[in-house]
Amino acid sequence: MGGTTPTTGPPKVIHAALFKMGTRSMAEAYKILGYHAHHGMDDLWGNPWEKLEKAAEAKWPVLAGPNASSAAADSTPPPKPFTREQWDELWSSYDAITDLGSPFADDPVQAYPDAKVVVVQRKFDTWWPSVRSGVLNAIFRRSLDLVLQVTAIPPVTSTRKQMLGYFEVRHPGEIDERKAREAYERHFRRVRELVPAERRLE
Repeated sequence: MGGTTPTTGPPKVIHAALFKMGTRSMAEAYKILGYHAHHGMDDLWGNPWEKLEKAAEAKWPVLAGPNASSAAADSTPPPKPFTREQWDELWSSYDAITDLGSPFADDPVQAYPDAKVVVVQRKFDTWWPSVRSGVLNAIFRRSLDLVLQVTAIPPVTSTRKQMLGYFEVRHPGEIDERKAREAYERHFRRVRELVPAERRLE
């Protein structure tokens, strides 16, 4: 993964926003403050897409079966949620986690109890059209289905799986405004339930 000089030790900041909620700007702000921040678009092809896909399969049972990788589909019982050691493989060389960690936010906030949690919450009515057009329509384009039959595109296949899991659906056509609002509210409610006020920066 790209970025400034890697550090050692667990993340100090977990950015518990979502895609299209200013994660790029916040990643730059963390860097200005001296943190080694991870932002997925800084090095698109250098991200650990396979590990993120496995993390999605482990976190969201809805991905078991047709949408799971062969490893997940063949396993009985379904994969267990990631352990601290597995999260370390993804994030231990970074001080701050932003966009690619945000769908999993409730897991890292528990795995790294000493990290501060920054909550940036964009209003749903402006976020949903933005994420629908800027993320979902891009990764679920039919033209990509044809390409994926010929060659793997890790950023696409991994992000597709993360989005299906996050919205708790099996097919992209099921991601509508109602499902999006449920996922949005569940995400922020869960983070605030897990993180006490003295650890959380809103």
